[in-house]
Amino acid sequence: MKTQLTRVANLTLPFVSYLLPKKLNFANYYNFAEKQYKMEALLNAIQNYVPLSLKERELIKGLFSEISVPKNTHILKADNICKYLYFIKEGLFRQYIDEQTVHFNYENSFMCDLVSLSTQTPSLKSFEALEDSVLYKISYTDLHNLCQKVQYGERFNRLLVEEAFHKTILYIYDLHKQTPTQRYKTFLQQFKELNQRIPQYYIASYLGITPQSLSRIRRKIFSE
Repeated sequence: MKTQLTRVANLTLPFVSYLLPKKLNFANYYNFAEKQYKMEALLNAIQNYVPLSLKERELIKGLFSEISVPKNTHILKADNICKYLYFIKEGLFRQYIDEQTVHFNYENSFMCDLVSLSTQTPSLKSFEALEDSVLYKISYTDLHNLCQKVQYGERFNRLLVEEAFHKTILYIYDLHKQTPTQRYKTFLQQFKELNQRIPQYYIASYLGITPQSLSRIRRKIFSE
């Protein structure tokens, strides 16, 4: 992103410099541009669900905060209450229950235990960073404020819940109705871009098979 902002600054600085204080140097202008660019991915993701006015976009920026999460860090462990809704700016996470991986989350997606968050009861799931990651987070209280102050906030929250429920049902169905080979092909369709980023033993866990079985399936598929 820094490279992109630098390019924008180089192109636009000569044209806007006369509008800015004379003491504003390039570093200050970069910070100005970064501030304007910040959270665009988050806002665009929300707008994939509901429309937002300019005023609502600024409100949302104030409700979310950015955090860095090192690899192998848990943002939520089982038996703890989920207190935040997260949006992944950069990085990769796995969700697991009793060490079985049940889902992967990556860039430009929302992430949390919606049951635990909405009911403020202990979670059954854990969330672990598989890469160094950057997130935007919003607290349970501020998410409630978003739903109240943004015209379509309640609809946004409802669509998130429906999407998570739909994904859970499909995962359970695939786990019980598909063969291991079929499940791996489904995984490649859903998470094709992640295949080289996720350790094979986590993929095997997600599929409900052993790493050895996954190796045999991979050899068979890629030799066809």
